[in-house]
Amino acid sequence: MADNIDVRPSTDSNKVKVATDDIGDVHYPIYKIAYGADGSVTPVSPANPLPVVDPNIHNVPINEFFHRHTGVETTLSSAAAVNDTSIAVVDGSGIPDGTDLQIGDAIIENTFPRVVSGGGTNTLVLDRPLDTAFLSGEAVASVSFALNVDGSITAVSFKVIADTAQVWFIERFLIALTHSVAADDSKFGSITALAKGCLLRTYDAENDVFKTVANWKTNSDMKLSMYDVAYTDKAGAGNFGTNGRWSLKRGAGVALKIDGNFDSYIELLVQDDLTGLVAFNINAQGSIEDR
Repeated sequence: MADNIDVRPSTDSNKVKVATDDIGDVHYPIYKIAYGADGSVTPVSPANPLPVVDPNIHNVPINEFFHRHTGVETTLSSAAAVNDTSIAVVDGSGIPDGTDLQIGDAIIENTFPRVVSGGGTNTLVLDRPLDTAFLSGEAVASVSFALNVDGSITAVSFKVIADTAQVWFIERFLIALTHSVAADDSKFGSITALAKGCLLRTYDAENDVFKTVANWKTNSDMKLSMYDVAYTDKAGAGNFGTNGRWSLKRGAGVALKIDGNFDSYIELLVQDDLTGLVAFNINAQGSIEDR
């Protein structure tokens, strides 16, 4: 069908005028924007601007370490309530003090509470009150944030995974390496440049697609990704540090989406021996889609 149609002007005595813009003998209707619930209308004006919502502002923050499960798991032997500072488990023998825990099945307790006392028993005292209530029988698993592992023979995977039925947008990574000697751009932290690298990638489980975001072999590689990388001197008998901040939204105008409806995730794959570092952690920050 050809573009544009002919309309016959009305000759009726009670006809009304319709605003148009005549461009090359084609009349384009002019509309005024209004808003309101069903049965009401408010014309947009300087006194009544169009209500808008910034799609990048959400109400629930995400602050989660890249982590892996250590293989030690148990379940709750009784329900846990919001603000409880201890949990009862079926078998706590493999969970010593200092263990970071993932609690829950579908909805996971935020930021992984740590066992501060009662380790090895069936009553584990946590370092903070719980944010979420859990049912008896829900999972309790030991997790590790320590990325300074040996992945030279078999790569070691650390992940950030959205909770079931939640969609997360990750906008920033905070990176911290601790080492016993000073760092420079040619090294990774303070150790020799890596052969394979620390691979940061996303996995879209809905479409079964991996996407590499970065592969860091040296501190200089990290600077090329995020620029905000700083070396810190040790204090007294302490350690040196290499710290980075990668603000994806500010720097590249993007956020990495993790859809918990399909078990999607962001992965840090350690492919070299990083045990020469004192510590290595990466924290992912963003928000939960709440509309």
